[in-house]
Amino acid sequence: MKYFLIILSLLIFLFSCKEKPPVDEDKFMLVYIDLISFPDSLHNHSEMLEEYKNNVFKQHGIKREDYQKMIEYYNSKPELWEQFFQKAIKYVESKPDSSFLN
Repeated sequence: MKYFLIILSLLIFLFSCKEKPPVDEDKFMLVYIDLISFPDSLHNHSEMLEEYKNNVFKQHGIKREDYQKMIEYYNSKPELWEQFFQKAIKYVESKPDSSFLN
């Protein structure tokens, strides 16, 4: 019985770790906003766009892989996207014109 409880506790711990998002939601939101609001001049310059994305990840202190894990996390829980977008819209609307791009 003792081993069963240890194994059960370990499984619960491991399972609960997978349920947590890899990046803080607020940080994810800021990165997401920065990534979707890249300058128009980068549309046709894939190398410069990649450099811009790398700078965004560096500025916010997250790895591209962790950002991708957040996308996957939200895709696995679609109800979170609606809340996320409402929060992101409020954030952008609260900023003076284009200040969120800096």
